[in-house]
Amino acid sequence: VDWSGHGVPANPYYQAAAPDSWQSRVFVRGVRNPFRFGFDARTGRLYIGDVGWSSWEEVDVARGGEDFGWPCYEGLLRTTGHQNLPNCKAMYAANTPVNPPLYTYPHTPGGVAVVGGVFYTGTSYPAAYRGRYFFGDYVTGFINTLATDTKDQLTVAPARFASGLGSPVAFDTAPNGDVVFADIASGSLKRLRYSAGNRPPVAAAEATNNPDTLTVHVDASASYDLDGDRLTYSTTFGDGSAPVAGVTADHHYNAAGTYTVTVKVTDVSGAVGQTTLRVTPQNHTPTLNMVAPDDTQTYAVGDPVQLSATASDAEDPDLDITWTVVLKHCPFGGPCHDHFDQIDLHGATFNEPFTDHGGDTYMQVTAKVTDSAGAVAVQVFNARPELQTISVTSAVPVTINGFNTSSLQVVAGQPVTVAAPATQQEWTLTGWSDGGAATHTFPTPTSDVSLTATYTNAIDAKYAELGGPTGVLGVATEPTVDITGGLAGGRFRPYVHGAIIWSAAAGAHEVGGGILAKYWPVRDTFGFPTSDELAVTGGRASTFQRGNAYWSAATGVGFVRGGDLVMYLALGGPTGYGLPLGNETTNPDKRGTRQHFSGNRSIYYLPGIGSREVHGGIRTKWASLGWERSHLGYPTTNEVSIPTGRRSSFQNGYIDFNSVTHAIVVTYTR
Repeated sequence: VDWSGHGVPANPYYQAAAPDSWQSRVFVRGVRNPFRFGFDARTGRLYIGDVGWSSWEEVDVARGGEDFGWPCYEGLLRTTGHQNLPNCKAMYAANTPVNPPLYTYPHTPGGVAVVGGVFYTGTSYPAAYRGRYFFGDYVTGFINTLATDTKDQLTVAPARFASGLGSPVAFDTAPNGDVVFADIASGSLKRLRYSAGNRPPVAAAEATNNPDTLTVHVDASASYDLDGDRLTYSTTFGDGSAPVAGVTADHHYNAAGTYTVTVKVTDVSGAVGQTTLRVTPQNHTPTLNMVAPDDTQTYAVGDPVQLSATASDAEDPDLDITWTVVLKHCPFGGPCHDHFDQIDLHGATFNEPFTDHGGDTYMQVTAKVTDSAGAVAVQVFNARPELQTISVTSAVPVTINGFNTSSLQVVAGQPVTVAAPATQQEWTLTGWSDGGAATHTFPTPTSDVSLTATYTNAIDAKYAELGGPTGVLGVATEPTVDITGGLAGGRFRPYVHGAIIWSAAAGAHEVGGGILAKYWPVRDTFGFPTSDELAVTGGRASTFQRGNAYWSAATGVGFVRGGDLVMYLALGGPTGYGLPLGNETTNPDKRGTRQHFSGNRSIYYLPGIGSREVHGGIRTKWASLGWERSHLGYPTTNEVSIPTGRRSSFQNGYIDFNSVTHAIVVTYTR
């Protein structure tokens, strides 16, 4: 957008007639939480850190107009918790393409919250890092790098640069190009500098004092060396006394005052790091008393968290009490991390509403006072959420707040969304026990909630329609199972006298035992049933997606498909052309196929000619000559009327039947 908030004409979805519309302001779609981005100076393209939901973090590259798939995709995979949303189901069904991320990494053990970074364009780092993209993870505190070409293809596998760096939340570059990042955990900017050879150690220390004895205790155990070298310690106390060796040091001052303490750490190569502390040995540490509810107190969303505190100090009569809030987010089964909330609240009381950040988060409220000498007193109260359990009973998987689960703890007062698929295999949703839509949201009450998603089952409904246990199928012999193999995607339940088979395309249909036994080994060829078994002239039949099956006690089971089936039905099917005497078979010449039917009838097929029928006396005569291996060859027409009777034409002649004399004459045309 421009400075006035309008969309800009270069945006891929810009509407000149509505520059203020949301569409005009959209640059890319399908990102979940694009937390920080950086430009590739070579191409001007946007490299985005997109914070994931439950499984994947990703780095996306945007030129404009991309759709990265959220909420239907997370990373490269369909999002488990949202795949039943109508727009996602439509996207999957249509195979709508989405733009894949440049790079993904899993939540466990990789990280939790990616932070988009910057490209290194300086010259002080080794050549291998020039042009690399530096990015981090807020929760696990690492920095990674990746390298790409101008077509945004990875040229070097993403690599861990450093870990244990605090909580990076933003990246930038120093004037000389060095990478700088903000560590919100320490409240400091940190710079990545390159130092060839041995690196100096980092000194870190803290001091405590006893005002009654003017004694100061210094602890430098937080110091470290990037090369892992052993360190030696030296502390001077700023009053002219000799340095004291050791990781901790104690010193008695002869007079009150303010002194500068210097801590030096030295590695085995002689490199030195140092830090200074201001100490006032006669100063008393403030006293801070917080009045808070007991540990059993819990809070619903919006409930007031009310605290008070008093402070006193021997030297400073008036101390300012400050309050800070950190949301301690501990994802179920994952590491905890902080979300910094209100800051710079002052006074003797704290009264803020309990926040809505999920059932896996609590508010940590800290009261703090600092006296004029820098001494600090702190008190902490953890406001815990009032959790209620949302339970769902359902025949198919549902989601609660996007999680595939039947039970979830949610904070009272927090909006909770339950989603049940409208259809799932042979199941169809008929409604929720609370009357809500398939996907609906309601505020969590101050008590547990039990809901039921009611479904009808197409197989059970068909079974009831057929009379249940006393009907044509009898009792069930096994539970419903998925159909595997080439016909995957359907469901099957066997009964004493047959089965019910369900598919999304054709619904649920019954197949009788006799036909079922022949159909099941060849189900991949014929597809799902499209009707229940039905009565036909002389027997029974079942229709399938790619053919029909027919049965009688005299003929057994025969399948008819393709052009033969079209021809067979055109001739009247079982009523007009009898029942098949077995399945279609390949002729001895390996060129065509044949299928015989009751009543002296056949259908022959040859590529280039198609399916043709032969019956009665003409069929008997042709058979006596050797069928398709005779000089006549394959039939080229069905039997037709001629002035003297009936005729069937063949590749090399024809056979006539005289309706008066009943004579059958063979004529060769070549």
